[in-house]
Order: sequence, then structure tokens, then C-alpha cells
Amino acid sequence: MSDISGIGSIGNIAQSMEQTAQQQQHNREDFLETLKGFVQDTSAMQDQANQSIQDFSTGKETSVHEVMINLEKAGFSLKLMSRMRNEAMDAYNKIMRLRV
Repeated sequence: MSDISGIGSIGNIAQSMEQTAQQQQHNREDFLETLKGFVQDTSAMQDQANQSIQDFSTGKETSVHEVMINLEKAGFSLKLMSRMRNEAMDAYNKIMRLRV
């Protein structure tokens, strides 16, 4: 009779597995949103740098320092995004080489 009481713990395990799956799904969505935000920020920095170049070349009130700062921010952000992509591709390739 005491063996039958152990069956109740299977329900707890199933519930725990379901909660873990929901948490993993939430983490994936958070990671995806973070990446989307980073790409949008990089794009905005590129646009801002382009706009500051255009403003400077047309003679609007923009200093050389602001233009250079915007260019450096955009360049650094693009390099960082490229590095993240390369690291993700390396990780993917390592996973694909694993033998099952």
C-alpha cells in the first residue's frame, strides 16, 4: 500500500516540468526582445550618425565633435553587434559538430 502513495509525486514532477518549460519559453522571449532592441538601437545610432553628417555637410549648426562622437557610437555599436553574431555562429557550429 505504501508504494501507491509514491504515485502522487509523479504529478509534482509533471507540474515542475511544466513550470520549467514555461520559464524557458519566457527566457527565450526575453532574449529575443533583447536582441531586437539591440538591433533597433544600432540602427538608430547609424541613422543619427548619417543625419549628423548630412547636417554638417549642409552647414547646419552641428559641430565636428558631435559628428565624430555620433560616428564612433554607431561604429562601436555595429562592431559589437557583428561580434555577437560571430560568437552566436561559432556556438551554433560547435553544437552542430557534437555527436549524439
